[in-house]
Amino acid sequence: MLDYARKDDEQIKTAINFDSARLLEEIYLWHPGSEDVWGCFKGSGVATKMRDLFVDGFAPRLSPEQRSMGHFRKAVNDLGKVLEDEAASSWSDTIQTVSVGRKEPVNLRGNASLSLWHHMKWISQTFGHLPGASVMIR
Repeated sequence: MLDYARKDDEQIKTAINFDSARLLEEIYLWHPGSEDVWGCFKGSGVATKMRDLFVDGFAPRLSPEQRSMGHFRKAVNDLGKVLEDEAASSWSDTIQTVSVGRKEPVNLRGNASLSLWHHMKWISQTFGHLPGASVMIR
């Protein structure tokens, strides 16, 4: 269970430090590990714009209404539109390696930005129907 931050003026008006009705239950957690999910975007402007859209747009300090599944679905669609342009992202070596009959392991290649989009689409489709569901990105 998590509590999201309040605005200072909201605390003054209510004079309540803790309200159990504001608790959120975490039902899904994903951590991309050491892969840079923004790193496959070509051009820093696109990467910065998408990072701001998701990280700032779904920050824990925002109320659940500002981080709703509707807002998330729109952001995921916006990311998909950016990735429709094949020049927007690229494939690169990942940290994961495999042995393919050689003495030395080989790095797998991946498009972290495209993988991120597929994962976020899955989140939207899987949890989007839950009443009151919201998304928090840290």
